[in-house]
Amino acid sequence: MIPVLISDTLLTKQYKHLYFCRYIADLQISEACRQFVEEHGKMLHEKHLTRNFLLHLINLYDFNLIHAGHVQEFIKRLHTMA
Repeated sequence: MIPVLISDTLLTKQYKHLYFCRYIADLQISEACRQFVEEHGKMLHEKHLTRNFLLHLINLYDFNLIHAGHVQEFIKRLHTMA
């Protein structure tokens, strides 16, 4: 039950980020993820949400919203913030 609550928190934060930053197109998703990592990267590590975030990135990749290189870039950036 707890992992579901934690992942809901991650998705809630990301959806709020997308909403408040006024991203309106699929083309802007990679920039939104980049900015999300910069703003919330420490929180992702503190709450042990890096795997959930990786799964979310993989889902975005599966739906062709971001490229594989973006997934690697964001995860690498997360690891350097730790």
